[in-house]
Amino acid sequence: MLLMVWACNSKEALAQKHLPQKGQFFVYWGYNRAWFADSDIHVYGEGYDFTAYQLKAEDRPSPLNWDYVKPSTISIPQFNFRAGYQINDRFSLTLGTDHMKYIVIQDQIANISGIIRPEFSEKYQGSYLNTPQKITKDFLRYEHTNGLNFITLEAEYLLPITHFAKRKGRISWNFGGGGFVLLPKSDIQVATKGADNRYHIAGYAISAKTGPRVDYGRFFLSSEFKPGYATMPDILINNDAIDRATQDIAFLQYYIVLGYKFRLFKSKEIVE
Repeated sequence: MLLMVWACNSKEALAQKHLPQKGQFFVYWGYNRAWFADSDIHVYGEGYDFTAYQLKAEDRPSPLNWDYVKPSTISIPQFNFRAGYQINDRFSLTLGTDHMKYIVIQDQIANISGIIRPEFSEKYQGSYLNTPQKITKDFLRYEHTNGLNFITLEAEYLLPITHFAKRKGRISWNFGGGGFVLLPKSDIQVATKGADNRYHIAGYAISAKTGPRVDYGRFFLSSEFKPGYATMPDILINNDAIDRATQDIAFLQYYIVLGYKFRLFKSKEIVE
């Protein structure tokens, strides 16, 4: 009983100290790293139709340089951008994009099933049935490098933990999830055929996220892990040609972002 009374009093005290969030808008920007589970990739077009199984892939973070802070180049590294609205002190809705990069590792050995006709490639012609094949650049080069763009609508729940600096600062834990579409710009070459393709809606994905957040005044710093699953049934290989790729990807993303909060209208609920 004493424990229950203490817990209720603690919640009430925390609520009294809770900085008002309702009605705020916010934006944030930061950078990510991503890890991908092995994935089957199916490619097909005139003269070829095959699947490469359990291909390993990695991201491609930019080296630490001025690209991360120069206005003309800040979108080159793997970035996260999001804008949101605080419905109440705990819940918010956000819309944004996660700019990841996905590169199939070259020179790995993978099993292949399908067919490549001689008119498409004399070097790799033949029928394959779980045949081991070295994934060289002249056989299959496969990248979403500009990038694997995950555009998402997400709901978030912000759980306050404690305050500091006379209520100017707050430490919270964020939970969230959502999904929407994938808009990759894929650079793919199958044997001698392919292109650095245009941006194209290739599929959709869902994700969850969680991690700590530190607020101070109008600014906040958030560090979160985001696992997700994407399915892409319509990946371009050669822009307007009939060639396509299909792929499902499980991924884990980690990012750090810096945010800014603001109000468009003065709130009557703010207590100084």
